[in-house]
Amino acid sequence: IEHAPAALAMFDHEMRYLAFSTRWLSDYELESDILGRSHYDIFPEVPERWKIIHRRGLSGEVVRSDEDRFEREDGSVIWLRWEVRPWIAADGSVGGIVIFSEDITESKQAETELRRQKDLLAHTGRLAQVGGWEIEVATMRCIMTDEVARIYDLEPGPQVTDAPLMACLSEPDRSRLEQAQREAIEHARPYELEL
Repeated sequence: IEHAPAALAMFDHEMRYLAFSTRWLSDYELESDILGRSHYDIFPEVPERWKIIHRRGLSGEVVRSDEDRFEREDGSVIWLRWEVRPWIAADGSVGGIVIFSEDITESKQAETELRRQKDLLAHTGRLAQVGGWEIEVATMRCIMTDEVARIYDLEPGPQVTDAPLMACLSEPDRSRLEQAQREAIEHARPYELEL
């Protein structure tokens, strides 16, 4: 338990610490003198919804979450992936619970920032009436921005091929674009066309 690669803590029925991993101490910035102490004394900010989950674990249920927001007493917010699992005593009864957790704050912040940048880019495209598309060479799947779909009156979202987009072009323009794309793929170089 002490050297588990995940943040892990083991509790009795009163939510007193029986064991914990080094990662638990480091992730939650705790001193090593928590053995026998109440989890709720150490974390008075634990919300009631989590206490209910702990009670569910103590009744024998396994409960998990892929992402959960936790506001610390100091006002900071962390995001966690966790699992609460009962441990069974020698007599077959539930002796307490084990909590496994992983701090996913960095990946959650990166996801939020990516979504913000994507929204900003889409908004900028709408204002400028500029769109873009990408074709995956291996599958010829076409991914276009909503603005391209709006300009050409197409269904937004990924397309199986670039055929709907190509159908919007005149035959001479389509031939020129297809030729430019072939050469770009063969010679790994950019192209610029006015259609």
